Amino acid sequence: MKGCCVCSVILAATVFRFGSIPTLVRFYRLGSAAIPPSAKIVHFVRHAEGTHNINREYWNAINFDARLTQLGLQQCAELDAQTRSLHVDLVVASPLTRTLQTACVSFQSVLAGGVPLVAEESIRETVNYLCDCRRPVSELHSDFPDVDFSNIPSGPDPVWAKYAT
Repeated sequence: MKGCCVCSVILAATVFRFGSIPTLVRFYRLGSAAIPPSAKIVHFVRHAEGTHNINREYWNAINFDARLTQLGLQQCAELDAQTRSLHVDLVVASPLTRTLQTACVSFQSVLAGGVPLVAEESIRETVNYLCDCRRPVSELHSDFPDVDFSNIPSGPDPVWAKYAT
């Protein structure tokens, strides 16, 4: 992996709804003249290099809720230099350690300015190996005290439990 990369997409703020459920979001190319003034830009970032990306021992306990490597942390620091100039209202990350590390370091400058970082279970990647199982929220909160974990169940990883049985 060459490093973290940002993919920007503009989402129209006007969402067509069926009751309270959004049913359609329009996507626009950056720089398009058709972008409404109320549009929001969403930046997607893949996690940086994790330990599981190097040794590929996905079931090995050493990769449980895989962390970033030193190179992964360096990749995030390089991305932080690029994200400083972005207008960011919110950072959302899955509750896996590698994604929280990526978010905290890649958006360090904007987070220091008071932008909230929220953990969200529904945006996790696949759950196939120990590297995809998250630690309990109490442990995560200890390592990431500024992250909002209010949407995450406090007990054992419910996503992992569905796949482990």
